[in-house]
Amino acid sequence: MGITRALAGLLASIYVSSVFAFMPFTIPPNRDPKMTPSLNPKFSLEINPEHNPQINPKFNTAINPAFKNSINPRFNQAINPKVNSTLNPKFNPALDPKFNAALDPKFNPVLNPFASPLAGPPRNQWSVLFVFNTMSEPTGVAIQAGNGYLLFSVNDEEYDWKGYFISNGADGYNGFSLDGEWQTYLLKSSTPHGYNLFTRDGDWLGFLN
Repeated sequence: MGITRALAGLLASIYVSSVFAFMPFTIPPNRDPKMTPSLNPKFSLEINPEHNPQINPKFNTAINPAFKNSINPRFNQAINPKVNSTLNPKFNPALDPKFNAALDPKFNPVLNPFASPLAGPPRNQWSVLFVFNTMSEPTGVAIQAGNGYLLFSVNDEEYDWKGYFISNGADGYNGFSLDGEWQTYLLKSSTPHGYNLFTRDGDWLGFLN
């Protein structure tokens, strides 16, 4: 059983290496804030929490977990992965990319921005959210898993699984480390699939779309 699994992993890695070699990190133009101004907070102030107080948790307490217990995992155990193990990849193999290769961009070319366009459907159909800092520079990808997302940082064609986001039951997600510590949260922006990323203290870190 172990040998079979190891062999399968080796074959998969060989396939992935052959498909992903020499491909640049590619973002579809309609998802790239540097190509589509309506997605860029620098040019579209409506989606910029530093200019739009309605989407800034420091000014709009209705969307701030510090003031709304129903979206705060410390007070709502149903959205806390330390209490609700079905939401925790550490205890739910279906959400763990180490056990579910379909969620691992290293083995699923449809999820991998370094993959050849021939390896999957058109790029604008990827079930991936791209992560950007406040300067609109890409820093990673978020891959849908269950009712949340797995967060991967991307560096030199290497993926590093950093954490995960769990739905807060409203229009956002709470971000957790791999150990289940609550660190960040996502709030819906005015773009079709976009979210702004904040620290627990409400500081703007970047955005996803």
